[in-house]
Amino acid sequence: MWVGNTIYFRSDRNGEFNLFSYNTSTKKVDAITSFKDFPVLNASAINGSLIFEQAGYLHTIATGESASKKLKIGIAADLLELRPRFVKGDQYVRSGDISATGQRAVIDFRGDIITVPAEKGDPRNLTQTVSAHEKYPAWSPDGKSIAYFSDASGEYQLYIEQQDGKGEIKKFKLNGTGFYAFPRWSPNSKMISFTDNGRNLYVLEVNNGAIRKIDSDELYVPGPFRNIFGDWSSDSKWISYTKVTETQFKRVYLYSIDQQKSFALTDGLSDATDPIFDKGGKYLFFFASTDAGPVLNWFDQSNNDMISNNSIYLVTLQKETISPFAKESDEEKIKEAPDTSKTKKETTTDKKPAGLIIDWEGIQNRIIDLPIPAGNYSQLGMGKEGMLLYVANPFNFQGPGIMHKYDIGKRKDETVTEMDGYIISADGNKMLYSSGQNFFISNSGEKPTPGKGMLNIGAIQVKIDPVAEWPQIFDEAWRVNRDYFYDPAMHGADWPAIKKKYEVFLPHLLAGRHVDAEQVIVDARYDGHLARPLRRRHLLDNERIEEVVHRARLALELDLPQQLHVPDVGGVEDLLVLHPPRAPRIHTVRQVVGRQHTRTGQREHYRQELSQSHIYLPPSRTGPP
Repeated sequence: MWVGNTIYFRSDRNGEFNLFSYNTSTKKVDAITSFKDFPVLNASAINGSLIFEQAGYLHTIATGESASKKLKIGIAADLLELRPRFVKGDQYVRSGDISATGQRAVIDFRGDIITVPAEKGDPRNLTQTVSAHEKYPAWSPDGKSIAYFSDASGEYQLYIEQQDGKGEIKKFKLNGTGFYAFPRWSPNSKMISFTDNGRNLYVLEVNNGAIRKIDSDELYVPGPFRNIFGDWSSDSKWISYTKVTETQFKRVYLYSIDQQKSFALTDGLSDATDPIFDKGGKYLFFFASTDAGPVLNWFDQSNNDMISNNSIYLVTLQKETISPFAKESDEEKIKEAPDTSKTKKETTTDKKPAGLIIDWEGIQNRIIDLPIPAGNYSQLGMGKEGMLLYVANPFNFQGPGIMHKYDIGKRKDETVTEMDGYIISADGNKMLYSSGQNFFISNSGEKPTPGKGMLNIGAIQVKIDPVAEWPQIFDEAWRVNRDYFYDPAMHGADWPAIKKKYEVFLPHLLAGRHVDAEQVIVDARYDGHLARPLRRRHLLDNERIEEVVHRARLALELDLPQQLHVPDVGGVEDLLVLHPPRAPRIHTVRQVVGRQHTRTGQREHYRQELSQSHIYLPPSRTGPP
């Protein structure tokens, strides 16, 4: 700003951005302001005075003087954007589960936990919170309870609530790394497994709250979470899971609840995923790829033109169990005369041992591949006994996946329906699946009846209060940085002090043209030396502020690059975020790939990561999450 023979400019030469002057005659530079808490922004000169923004206020200073005056401006406005109101729409669905017999589904709907009937009845909001974030609901196999994560206390805890919303909520304090995902009930409804952002797998005992750490990945792979869990055995005595080894291959392990010990099943020379038990306890199925080596190293450019296949494998868990794929031979059946010489007293009454028995000796020699051609497979599951389900995805991820059902007894494979993802009810008879923006409950592994089974998501309405939500959004963003930043020392920044410094702006986030809700989060990161500043401040119209606030939450929940361009929100460019958790929302593989990643190796990594997710729900077409 050139006024007379003086040039005024901003500079951080003394630590914080302040206003300085340069006299063109004397060549002298003088400091006009000396703020140490927040920078001087948007300085202008008019009619012999300077005006600038600092710490959320406008200041004026006459040219040639050194004392500034803070302006107090009050505008009484009843803004629609700040009013509590009800919202609806399928774009708010993030994750979900199905009830024990498929009579209802439970979903995370914009941070509330809501159950939806398959056909008759109304949606039921279990949480009804506007200042807390609930996510990842899981319905217990006995049908009585729903577990989910909530940060109502200021940190995420595991909540267990009765499915009808009545009674007292059980709350369990967690001792992991801050953020949690993928709760899975044991078949007897007495234990819950879950993972955290530190790539750890845990199991919690519901009756006493005891938490046991099972295992951890050896190497980090990108993403807010990795679903380490595979499956529970039908007797609730074993957990199958995968572990990323130092070769970046995932290896299948089985954990004994009774022995509190893990056993390696695969040899680590292939990339194995999705281990699941059959209901009879005879077999374990899993995907494995023997050509994944060139594409698993997500940091290498050598995987640009590489793709990998995976196949379905089976292992017989007991030595005496005959493989269902043993060579068949037609033989004449001979009927033998019954032996009547034995009396009832002489008959044996030996009882089989209770629970799943695994013979570990020579178990790797009992692994065989199913007679299904290799492909791009994900989401291995088993509904009814002997019916193996999986989703075949196009290699270019253009188009939906297709569910297949493989009949083990008949050795026959058939297609079921197009879908993005599914999850099976505890009794194995029903499944919840998504296709596009719609969600359905149908018989597991069976072709759905056209026009039936679609959930009425449009009937769901939740109350929102933007002013009450902003502190939670800010606090969660602060915790995301705390728990995900690569440097535990936060580059030397006093992170609690940074939070205290910036949270004073929250009451003043009015929906005006020059107010950015997400800017507070971004500025806090920059002040803590965790990120670079934006190239320009965002200017938002009144009708866009609520959308941008929730876009900021979306950025903090999705695993997006640090510089996120949001072209469908007017006036927003270069929204700076960290690599934060995607947890409250799960994207389909093709949508993650199409929007965020173009390299084949990255596509392969996300295919494998997402193939283990609880249920795949498509992202919104328009609007905030």
